Amino acid sequence: MSGQPVVYKDIDQEAWTSGAVAVGVPADYAVMLRWLTGAIIAGDGSQPTGDIETVTRPAAGQLRSIHPAQRGCLDHSGGQVTKYTCDTSNFGADGPFFHIIREGLQGLADGEDYFDLLADDVVVEYVISVPGYPRRAEGRQAVIDLYSGYDDYMTVRTADNLRVYRDPEASVAVLEYEVHGESVPTGRPYNNRFASIITVKDRKVTHWRDYLDPIAVFDASGWPER
Repeated sequence: MSGQPVVYKDIDQEAWTSGAVAVGVPADYAVMLRWLTGAIIAGDGSQPTGDIETVTRPAAGQLRSIHPAQRGCLDHSGGQVTKYTCDTSNFGADGPFFHIIREGLQGLADGEDYFDLLADDVVVEYVISVPGYPRRAEGRQAVIDLYSGYDDYMTVRTADNLRVYRDPEASVAVLEYEVHGESVPTGRPYNNRFASIITVKDRKVTHWRDYLDPIAVFDASGWPER
């Protein structure tokens, strides 16, 4: 702690978005960045609420007695639990996302669910994603923690249109695929396209570079309001 008072300093919205474009963000995406910063400046962002405690009933602190690796395995709907998450999760044994990734990596990587495909020290980079999303996650547990609330935000019903390109000598696979479902909060359709560049060693994913369409996420979330 520096002991210095915390002060608010407004940002130059145009300078910020122009700087983002200058370092490689697509120019069309700058429009979304302007909307995002405008919403933040206007105070229209999410505000803290007691919704989680209302829904879950027990105080959040009661979960601290559960080992972190076990938290992703809790399935209150009664679904079967695999190694790292419940079968009914998008990332579980029955999840459409896991199914299409497993198909794309068939013969290269093994796992009971999506997280089990990953090496303990996996590095995941989110090259094209949505504003505010982490650019990098290091380690399987970090990825599990990052995706822990995904099923409360998006329901993925199907995944298809898989295209696979492999470089056996480098143990690299490039997967193109689509996912389809809906946003849980809004009920709006969610249809997104992904490209994932995946490196495998000893039957586990050691490096993952992810690209998606952020506009598809905004559309499903109903943002910005029209």
